[in-house]
Amino acid sequence: MNAVTSAVITPSTAVPKASFDWKPLALLAAVALLALPLIGSPSTWLTLTAAGLAMGMIVFIIASGLTLVFGLMDVLNFGHGVFIALGAFVATSVIGGASGWAEGSGAAQITLVFAAMLAAMAVAAAVGWAFERVIVRPVYGLHLKQILITMGGMIVGEEIIKVVWGPQQVPLPLPEALRGSYVIGDAAIERYRVLAMVIGAVVFAAMAYTLARTKIGLLIRAGVQDREMVESLGYRIRRLFVGVFVAGSALAGLGGVLWGLYQQNVTPQIGAQVNVLLFIVIIIGGLGSTLGCFVGALLVGLMANYTGFLAPKVALFSNIGLMVAVLLWRPQNWGLDFKKYADKQEEMPVAFIYGWEPTLPFCAASPIPPDVSEYDVMGAIRGAPVELVDCETVPLQVPASAEMVIEGWISPDPATFEMEGPFGEYTGYFGGDHGAGDAPADPEALRRLVPENPRRAYDVRKVVAGIADVGSVLELRPGFGRCLSTSLIRLGGRAVGVLANNPMFGAGAIDRDGAAKFSRHVELCNAFDLPLVFLCDTPGFMIGTAAVIPRSSISNRHLPSTP
Repeated sequence: MNAVTSAVITPSTAVPKASFDWKPLALLAAVALLALPLIGSPSTWLTLTAAGLAMGMIVFIIASGLTLVFGLMDVLNFGHGVFIALGAFVATSVIGGASGWAEGSGAAQITLVFAAMLAAMAVAAAVGWAFERVIVRPVYGLHLKQILITMGGMIVGEEIIKVVWGPQQVPLPLPEALRGSYVIGDAAIERYRVLAMVIGAVVFAAMAYTLARTKIGLLIRAGVQDREMVESLGYRIRRLFVGVFVAGSALAGLGGVLWGLYQQNVTPQIGAQVNVLLFIVIIIGGLGSTLGCFVGALLVGLMANYTGFLAPKVALFSNIGLMVAVLLWRPQNWGLDFKKYADKQEEMPVAFIYGWEPTLPFCAASPIPPDVSEYDVMGAIRGAPVELVDCETVPLQVPASAEMVIEGWISPDPATFEMEGPFGEYTGYFGGDHGAGDAPADPEALRRLVPENPRRAYDVRKVVAGIADVGSVLELRPGFGRCLSTSLIRLGGRAVGVLANNPMFGAGAIDRDGAAKFSRHVELCNAFDLPLVFLCDTPGFMIGTAAVIPRSSISNRHLPSTP
């Protein structure tokens, strides 16, 4: 390290913007430019590109709500398609019931289209509210049941649509004012597709501003990373859940209108047909990422139009191939920043902070998407922006009220890597393997740690220490859910997570706190690709009212102290 300084400089109240990742947009431009020589004709390429962008914008509007529902609520909503179909059929009723307006001036026709969009959003939002309360709420945290019940909800919803509007295909023609094309040279760009691109851009701008610049948006982003922490600080996450679900349903209704006008006809199965594209988009873009969803949707739209022109037989499989290619290309895990510097063979600037609020270690260790600023998430949790100052020797900003800041640089040379970070904290286990560690001095001692008499209790933490490399055990949340011991250790230099029942407390029977501790440790290890070791010695589970701690009795000691 190069310097030790105290953060006492005059603070800046501005929250720094997250570093902009240009690679997704570069990929978008590369796909478009690569298609130009393959298509040959610039005018044809421009027409196909405009059509692809319009299609991508519509898909983005539909998928943007779904990715937030996935990211924030952890809900696998396979019934999202019913809101698409509902919005499209509401539009047919509004436009069909105002035939006089449809035959009026161009302004009246466009007004009618926007009225249909608003009506579709309102109806879809109301149905989404009921859908969340009746179908989704009972299965929070149960992914298999979510898949089954939401798919069932979509089937029932489709049947209800058939009862109301009929099973047959219903036309949804474009008003005369939106027909025709804008001619640019030899290229023709349809008016409606221009309108779809404008609406998509407005929705993206509104979502980006809301998520990045408003308190409710910051709370959503914080909730995507750690719901329990946000709720423990007094925010009613359930209302946030409902609001996001309703907003996602309304966006699906808007997208249904745009998609119906794009196809110029509507069927009860229109939502199920689009669902495949939606899941491809959110997988490409990442859960909870608005920019990722935006870029992913545009890539899907461009790929569908380019391959449909160049190779119609493979058009159906093109988006699957795109998804696989993006997943293989996109770097994973936590070391994205270090990889960026290592690829350029440059030292990475770092700043270690001592003496600040607990939101810092929570956010620092959370798998926050690369396009999201950790300071933004901290500000949402605190309810106020983080006051920041510039470091003296590295180009970074740190909280102004930190008691001490250690500044320095990390070399990309593997020969300089150490076994652990300078503080021996849990983040040191997320950096991969570090060669063979020091094995326990007396492996035979394990034979004496577990008594032969099954009625005798023993401390499983001694067993964990007996199998781990010397000095590598870090127990997490030792005072919470004591029936279960969770720790990070190294085996032969490899970082692993350990889940071990502790017979010293309740004979190792898993109670409510133990179950919560179990699931959180599994999530932590899964987020950072750490294998799990289970040491199981339990008589079963404690269930019933006796195993539930009243909310009024919960104090700070019951709250997890680490992610």
